[in-house]
Amino acid sequence: MEQSKFNRLMKTCIKCQESIEIETRFCPKCGLDQNQITLVASSSFLITLCILTIVGSVITIGRALLYEIVASAVEQDYYRGWIYFWSSGGTLIGAIMMLQKKINGLYVYSISQVIYLITIVVASFSYGDVSAEIAFFVAMCFFLPSLVMLYLYWLKVVRQHLN
Repeated sequence: MEQSKFNRLMKTCIKCQESIEIETRFCPKCGLDQNQITLVASSSFLITLCILTIVGSVITIGRALLYEIVASAVEQDYYRGWIYFWSSGGTLIGAIMMLQKKINGLYVYSISQVIYLITIVVASFSYGDVSAEIAFFVAMCFFLPSLVMLYLYWLKVVRQHLN
């Protein structure tokens, strides 16, 4: 005995709003792939991450150069600005590669981001006792968003576009 249309789980087509069974991949009326919306949404998510990374990398490159200019007037052996500069350049290159759907961009981004994160941790512990709490707070303002971005790039929904 065939189940009635009312007893089956139903959904509506994302294009024409036709009522279709929930397991149906292609709409019988318009033919649209119902999984297509998931791919479009995850592609938009990747593009958004890459744009945020590009903007953040350019800002960090500028910040790193400013650090180097100020440090050169005060101390001779400052090196972290250049690490920030090169690691941000790597995240910038990685984001551009990921916009081109290249999986290697994820690896370039990840290595550069890990170097950046390690440098932030080292920098936060290099200040004296007087400014330790302030240095830790400032470091966390850079560290946490960078860590979240690294995590978001490794989500399955992002990686499926990078082949």
